[in-house]
Amino acid sequence: MGSSRLFVFSGGDRIISIRRLLQVLLVLGVTSGCLAYAVAGMDWEKLRQSAAQADYRMLLPMSLILVAFYALKGWRWALLLHPVRNLTTWQVTPAMMTGFMANNLLPAHLGEFVRVLVLGQQFGLKKTPVLSTVVLERVFDILAVLLLLGTSLFFVEGMPDELRRACHVFGVVSLGGVAVLLSYMLFTQHFIALARRILGWIPFVPASLSERVLEMLETAAHGLASVRNPRLLAGISVSSLLQWMLNGLMVFCAARAFGVPLTYFDSLMVMGIIVFAILLPSPPGYFGVMQACYVAVLVPRFPQEDVVACSVFYQMSQFIPVTLVGFVFMNRIGLSLGRLQSAAAAGANPDATMPTDIGSVESEFVGS
Repeated sequence: MGSSRLFVFSGGDRIISIRRLLQVLLVLGVTSGCLAYAVAGMDWEKLRQSAAQADYRMLLPMSLILVAFYALKGWRWALLLHPVRNLTTWQVTPAMMTGFMANNLLPAHLGEFVRVLVLGQQFGLKKTPVLSTVVLERVFDILAVLLLLGTSLFFVEGMPDELRRACHVFGVVSLGGVAVLLSYMLFTQHFIALARRILGWIPFVPASLSERVLEMLETAAHGLASVRNPRLLAGISVSSLLQWMLNGLMVFCAARAFGVPLTYFDSLMVMGIIVFAILLPSPPGYFGVMQACYVAVLVPRFPQEDVVACSVFYQMSQFIPVTLVGFVFMNRIGLSLGRLQSAAAAGANPDATMPTDIGSVESEFVGS
């Protein structure tokens, strides 16, 4: 690992890469900008009144919906993993919830690598096929959310033209990316052969990097068999659609708690914008980004103070229980947040080898 890419503090006991520093600065900038946009011109006294007058009994149905949401996620992941290992929903749940907890607390979406590493260590699975199932999850998430978002565009009234156009553009770009991934999933060997040719045509790509990319594509292909099984594909598709319909219902319930008269299609619109916005560099827990999404979609149709309060309620109704449940599972597995962060950072670093043991990742990562 080249010294030109590293800052060393306190005699070398803390190493922070320039890339990580730039990521932190970018995330701070995005968060600050989103929060400034969300609260600009807001009456803080009205915000306090909105929070005081809310109907917090809506937490009960929202909690039940949240349980169903993650149960569907666990079932879908078990289906995606079926060609790799036949696991039950309950068996994959600890790793899954630990990963979502990590997403709430760690930067750079490291929770995705956490769940891969935890499941791999629990059941002795290779990391790349498991990681390919997480990528597949995102593909099905994007397809389901695009379908619901596109449907809501026909029914939402008073939406700013700029936001509507942005939804269309982002939808087209997302579909393009999904088309590439679907080509890889359905025509894997032809896709890899084409990738080999393209990498061979690019003069400045090192041969070692090309071989590594091709090796990853070939290894990940083992995790794609689920989309070629009609029964598994049907279950994966249905669960993807249902879970995001439930998430839209949570947005709807949160709005009702604060007296914001959203329709269900309004709620799907908000949910869809949030899902795509958090793909951008975001802070752990997506604070600021979520508030900006709410304000962009719902103000000035509804009072800004109610909208911001509603966004915080919706966010915390998921952040707190998911984080707590994730901590419980993490402790049951016998891990710590620091070890998970080190392991996930090593797995996400393109210059580091994928760790095989979370417990020894510190020495393996630094040694690489």
